[in-house]
Amino acid sequence: MMDSYLEKLNLSLQAFHPEANEWMETLSLTLLPISAILLCILFYMNFQELHHQFLEGEGRITVDFFLHMSWKYLLILVFIRYSNQIVDTFVFFHNVIGQGIQETIPTAEMDLSREVEIHPDLTLRENYLIESVRAITFFAIWTSEILVQAMIAFRFIQLYLFKALAPILAASAVHSEWGSVFKIALKRFVSVLIQGILLILLIKLYPILTSIDFNVRNIEGEFLKNLNT
Repeated sequence: MMDSYLEKLNLSLQAFHPEANEWMETLSLTLLPISAILLCILFYMNFQELHHQFLEGEGRITVDFFLHMSWKYLLILVFIRYSNQIVDTFVFFHNVIGQGIQETIPTAEMDLSREVEIHPDLTLRENYLIESVRAITFFAIWTSEILVQAMIAFRFIQLYLFKALAPILAASAVHSEWGSVFKIALKRFVSVLIQGILLILLIKLYPILTSIDFNVRNIEGEFLKNLNT
């Protein structure tokens, strides 16, 4: 089960859901001309604003100043054009890091199939307490599996959305007011990638931390003595 989670976390967007990835790439390509036009409009608005400021100050815009102002727009235009490849590249580096973590941390298997051997001298109350702990443990494991699956699915949904909307978000980066939207989206994108690495670490370390588990230890002797072992 743990290996399947790790395998999903290290999948590319194309491998995880090819149809969804194709839809998002189509949407991203559709937004490319719209994003380029929006970027040109923002460049023109910024240029006109600076031009009026220079006229009021009895100055003029030089070629050096024009090139200095326009380089960031050219950079954003390149980002818009190759936004799909840039997102896939960041996901690729995330997968490389995740694969390195898997190869570095040893694999430990949880064996929860073994039955606990209850000592016959235990009282009914003690047996009931042991079975309650077992039930809570299995319920916690079942719940954690559902949560991990939901987190993996939600993580990829966010990555697909970033890939589709990257051109529009990039075009808004140069605007003084809309730029905050791009910064928030960029921080969220980075946090999703970091979340994947943390999930890989958690999934790899969890079996190791629970390898000596209460449920797979034989219960012998007095109940309180067993709890102290």
